[in-house]
Amino acid sequence: MSSAKKHLAIAAFAAAIALPTQAANEAGPYIGADVGQGHVDAHSGFGGSASGDATAWGIFGGYQFNPYVGAELGYRDFGSTNLDNFGSSSKAHAVQGSVIGTLPVNDIFGVYGRLGVAAVHFNSSNSGIDTDKTTSVVGLGTSFKVSHQVKIRAEYDYYPRIDVDGFGDNAKLSTWTVGASYAF
Repeated sequence: MSSAKKHLAIAAFAAAIALPTQAANEAGPYIGADVGQGHVDAHSGFGGSASGDATAWGIFGGYQFNPYVGAELGYRDFGSTNLDNFGSSSKAHAVQGSVIGTLPVNDIFGVYGRLGVAAVHFNSSNSGIDTDKTTSVVGLGTSFKVSHQVKIRAEYDYYPRIDVDGFGDNAKLSTWTVGASYAF
C-alpha cells in the first residue's frame, strides 16, 4: 500500500471515529426560557376582525438526540391582548410538544425548524369565549452557542387557525422570541 493511500486510510478511520464523538457531544437534555412579542389575529364568523400584541414568554425542556434532531416540550404564555375592534381582550397559553430539526451552519451557529402540536387555552372577555383547542405549531429559528452548555436563540412560531367557538370565530397566534437554553 502506498504512503498516500495509508495516510488517506488513517484519515478516513480517524474521521469515522471522530464523527460519532462529535455527535455524542451534541446529544443530551436541555432547559430554557424565552421572552418576546405575542400576536393574536382574531376573526368573527360575522366578518369582523381584530388583532393585538402583548408580551409573550415561555419555558421549555428537551432532548437533543444528535446535532440534527431533537424533541422539545414547552409552555407558552401569549399575554393579554387588547382586541379594540371587538371591545374585548384575549388571553391565551399553550402546552406544546415539537420535533426540532437543526442545520448546523458551523460550530457555533445553527438554524432550526419546529413542527409540533399545541394544546391552546383561549379566553376572550366580553364574548364568553373560553375554550381549549388543539392545533399545530410551526416555527423557524437561529441559535448561537455561547459556550458548550449555553445557547442563545431567536425564533418565530406560528399557531394556525384555531376555531374558538364553532360559529366561525377563530384566532391565529404567533410569537417572536429571544431566549437561552442550558444543556446538561
